[in-house]
Amino acid sequence: TLLPIVPPSITHSLPTDPVNRNRNEPLSFTIEFNSRFEANTTVTWFHDNDVIRNGITTQFTSEYEGRSTLDLGIVSRSDRGSYRVEVYNNFSNISETQRKVRSSVDLSVTISPVEPTEVKAQNLSPNKVQLSWALPYTHNDQQPSSITILLTNLTDSSLIETTLPGSPTNLVLDVVPGTRYRAVLIANNEDGEMSTLPIRFRATPAPPKVTSVVSHRLNMTSFNISVTMDYTGGETISHFDVKFRPRNSSQWSNGQKVKVQDGGRMEMGLLWYGIVTNYSLGKPSELSVEVVNDANERSSSLTKAEVLAPLSAPSTPALLSSSHDSLTLSFHLPSEGTPPVLHIIVNFSSPSHFQWECRGVEDRALGDQLDCTVPRLTSDTQYTLAVFGLGHAGRGNTSQEVSFSTTSVDNSLPTWVIVVVTLVIAMTVLIVLLAAILVLIHCCKLRQKKRKYKFNRRATLGQTAPKPLEPSHAILNRNPPAHMGISRLSEMAPPPISPPSTVTPPLCRSTPSTTVTFKFETASGSSCSNLDSDISDVHSPSYSYRVTPPPPPSTCPSTIQSQQSYHSLGRSSHTHQSLHSTRDSLSSYPPAPAHCATNV
Repeated sequence: TLLPIVPPSITHSLPTDPVNRNRNEPLSFTIEFNSRFEANTTVTWFHDNDVIRNGITTQFTSEYEGRSTLDLGIVSRSDRGSYRVEVYNNFSNISETQRKVRSSVDLSVTISPVEPTEVKAQNLSPNKVQLSWALPYTHNDQQPSSITILLTNLTDSSLIETTLPGSPTNLVLDVVPGTRYRAVLIANNEDGEMSTLPIRFRATPAPPKVTSVVSHRLNMTSFNISVTMDYTGGETISHFDVKFRPRNSSQWSNGQKVKVQDGGRMEMGLLWYGIVTNYSLGKPSELSVEVVNDANERSSSLTKAEVLAPLSAPSTPALLSSSHDSLTLSFHLPSEGTPPVLHIIVNFSSPSHFQWECRGVEDRALGDQLDCTVPRLTSDTQYTLAVFGLGHAGRGNTSQEVSFSTTSVDNSLPTWVIVVVTLVIAMTVLIVLLAAILVLIHCCKLRQKKRKYKFNRRATLGQTAPKPLEPSHAILNRNPPAHMGISRLSEMAPPPISPPSTVTPPLCRSTPSTTVTFKFETASGSSCSNLDSDISDVHSPSYSYRVTPPPPPSTCPSTIQSQQSYHSLGRSSHTHQSLHSTRDSLSSYPPAPAHCATNV
């Protein structure tokens, strides 16, 4: 029987996607194929191009159908890589490439480390704890490459992380006595990590221990003690036992119990303050403090401290600066004695006795430098002074006396005041000068306007010939009209007048106008000022008028006697009327010769 020559083929190939397996997981690969003549068919498996010889099962399920399986069992880290299967049939004269078919797949294996078990904590001492654990036996790939311990302090939430290489099973840790902790172990390898559940434990408490005691005297029967302890995490502190004894004596007094006020847990290096009262000073100068907790655990040692130590003398004061009412001193605080320095006093012994307390001592230590200013002193005075300190032990030693003087009072004005006053005076003078100049300019302008006005008026009167006026003596000698009665005439009569004044005109000049000056006097004889005005200005307060009277026919008159002086007591109506009559009378003079004009 002739059979067709059919090349081999894979009907069910390996997975196309990479395969990943974790620890403790078995794995196998299976393919199905078609191939003629079983005796001439070969199935070969490869791992990273290396032929696999174990764990392979190949069988034909029919005349030309077969199946091949590769069983890897529990995979390990060494099973990682690429897997390939080839089906080959050499019965045929077909080409070599047609006789062989392939299928491949990539395998990744992740093996996490084994989880530590049986984790325990054992207190070796108040400061030491040993952690131990177990690692179950498994495949080597599951053994951790390192162990990490996370230790958390539950009091302050601080974290301590420790990593040990390899696969250890115990570790000794430093801890705080009496403190509670939480521990977690983590096993690590290249593929991952495995952690344990947390465990909790408490470090063994330690008895309290006093490391130092300092005493500050408050008064004659009480003092303050400062106790520094090396004690944490243990039982609550119950009280302190304070004992006293004289210096260089081995006998201690009965203890005085001082209760702790705040209680609670004490941190390492705690500084505790307490007050011991009802204690007579006497001669004791040393004390002992014993710390007791609620478990009646006591301090392992007793510490002595000075109860009373007077302050030494400050250094000799030096003068930093002086003024007319103050002195600034500089000196060093006492270098010996029971701290702190509570007060520094400057003691003045002359010229009078008084004291001054310096400021800023609170934050200073023994031997520190201090600058102190003493105010409200008298100027130009020498003072003798010394310095001493006050502490809990009372007044300390006094420094050496020194003498310093204040300066005299400087009465001179400050420079800035002198400058300001000078500027004010200069500005005032400048303003006055400017005002005077402005007033002078204004007066000059007014005077110039007045002169211009007079000039214009004279020019106007010279061009327009006035009506000839009747001479003044004619006015005075003229009879009143017949129709005017005696009463009316008395109203027109001027008031009593003084003797007539003489007006001496200047020499004849060829001027177009003549000035007539009337001199008015009051009844008491006081003279008014000569006034110069136009005759037509009857409302003006001036009584000098400019007219052009005719001279005598042939010669220029030399003197005209004024027959009457007018009494000026205001501008009454009869005065105005008399003036107009005078002007009319002057106009009756005959015209003057052409060669002159007469000034009357």
